[in-house]
Amino acid sequence: MPADTDLGPRAALLLGGLGIALFAVLGAAYAEAKDGGPVPAWFRSVPVGLNGEWTLPALYSALLLLAASALCFRAAWLVTTSGRFTPLVVLGVLFAYMGVDEFLAVHERLEHVVHLAWWKFYAPVAAVGGVAVLLTLRRIWAVAAARSALLAGCACWLLSQLIETQQYDGTELVHRWTILPEEVLEMTGSLLFVVALLALIGATVTDHAAERAPS
Repeated sequence: MPADTDLGPRAALLLGGLGIALFAVLGAAYAEAKDGGPVPAWFRSVPVGLNGEWTLPALYSALLLLAASALCFRAAWLVTTSGRFTPLVVLGVLFAYMGVDEFLAVHERLEHVVHLAWWKFYAPVAAVGGVAVLLTLRRIWAVAAARSALLAGCACWLLSQLIETQQYDGTELVHRWTILPEEVLEMTGSLLFVVALLALIGATVTDHAAERAPS
């Protein structure tokens, strides 16, 4: 592991994956909690529901996105020798907003204000993010671990959002069973963003060190 990297991508994947697995189990137990069932009804008082705001899973998901945001800003100054790499800055801003949205469910509040499905008024933001991802992939393509993790993270997030668009009929939740895979995919996608950026930073720092080393 490069000395400039506090946490390697493999360690982040392992630790982050354990966190996701823990919240998946707790979230499933929360959904099944009821009187006379295998999970007692009092478990509903524990803030581990996957489909809510101000909960531990929402906080964990938000922290993953905020970590990805911070790493984007750090990587933006490392991958270019002149200034900063703007697409990574854009992704950093986007991830930061996604983290806040994830914890506070901002998109759901906006739906009530504009009377429009969240994915419709977020489409332009998603388009900007998609362009930033493509430009970033072009820059980092040679770093296989970063490239693969970023693509996998995008795939997880895309699939999770497609699932969420089918969860509700208006304001009524009609497919409750989809909550678990949707939230797990979101957290997994965010973790993969973190892994991709750690791999990119590690590879870039190593390359810079090799360039500075005496021949």
